[in-house]
Amino acid sequence: MRASVSFETKCVAFVEARCANLKERASATGFFWRVDERIFLISNRHVVTGRNETGVMLENAFDPLFLDVHFYSKNGRSTDGYTSVEFKSIRVNLWKNGEPDWIEHQDHRNFDVVAIDLGENLDVFAVNDKEQDDRIWAEAGSDCFIVGFPQALRGPAQTPIWKRASIATEPTLDFNETPVFLCDSATREGMSGAPVFVKALGNFGREGEGPHSGFFGFWTKFIGVYAGRNGNDQTGFQLGRVWRSEVVSQMIENPKRPTAPFSRQEQA
Repeated sequence: MRASVSFETKCVAFVEARCANLKERASATGFFWRVDERIFLISNRHVVTGRNETGVMLENAFDPLFLDVHFYSKNGRSTDGYTSVEFKSIRVNLWKNGEPDWIEHQDHRNFDVVAIDLGENLDVFAVNDKEQDDRIWAEAGSDCFIVGFPQALRGPAQTPIWKRASIATEPTLDFNETPVFLCDSATREGMSGAPVFVKALGNFGREGEGPHSGFFGFWTKFIGVYAGRNGNDQTGFQLGRVWRSEVVSQMIENPKRPTAPFSRQEQA
């Protein structure tokens, strides 16, 4: 069966954090990022640690040892312009030689984004394989989409859910002195680590720049990484935190290898 699926959908992975006894699992979201020939899985720090930025265990969380990652991969075949894909699953160890095996931002205790180096052998779709047009901008009040797996829900053929949201704070201004903006959406567990996109379709121009400053087109642009709700109330304000897109490239270009966020005695 031939079907057309958006490029961004194929970049998103369903992630299950697992512990040693395999009895506990927590669902989350991740996506792929390419640097030269290396592939990185991007998600949230609290997904791989089970803890908040101060090291305190989250409610109903545990210390993950590995991730089961489920995603679409290219299978090397192409017909009539269509790239054939297959659904794969891999297990990613989070620890190596007694230390965490992921990359954090230099300001790692406050930045809830991590990257896991998956090497060069995965033929996947990476978000930054697609050109990000600088003429598309995001403003407070604009629609955006959080693309992930709320409460482990998956669409047809294991595809992610595109959850509509609106940008609730000025996205170019730091929220609480961090490169975060808020979005207004009724999100749920399982969407942590999801990429956030804006879509543009039609004639566009910046407000106040005159009638000849615009352009026509259809684009989808990556603007950040979703990292959970601002507060614990599932209804409440319904405001989610999004780390701005530049955090991903900053983290990989100037990585920090973390020390254990908790003791190995506690891990055992």
